[in-house]
Amino acid sequence: MKTPLKTAVALLAVLLLFMATTEPAKLPLLLLIIPFILLYALVIAVLAVTTGIAGKPVTIKHIRRYAGWTALPMLLLVLQSTGQLTFKDAGIIILLFILGYFYMAHNGKLARD
Repeated sequence: MKTPLKTAVALLAVLLLFMATTEPAKLPLLLLIIPFILLYALVIAVLAVTTGIAGKPVTIKHIRRYAGWTALPMLLLVLQSTGQLTFKDAGIIILLFILGYFYMAHNGKLARD
């Protein structure tokens, strides 16, 4: 079993254990963030396994790509879970992510020249 797969299984076990043993209504606000952090890390580990880089060295390029792929859905999930997500908010967030992507892509090309 490769390391990202072990990491994904361990993260899933910790996430399920945390969710099974706690009640969100009784947790302090700071601890309510933990499941989202675990889920974010789990998604990145699963992406590492499914995209085939599990046996290869992970570069900063891979980390940035995975962080970008998972940041948008996680932000929308956080907003939905707190009852703050509207169609307008989702549109604005998606637009900002698209603009940020093109800005970073353009900035990266200038930095290499």
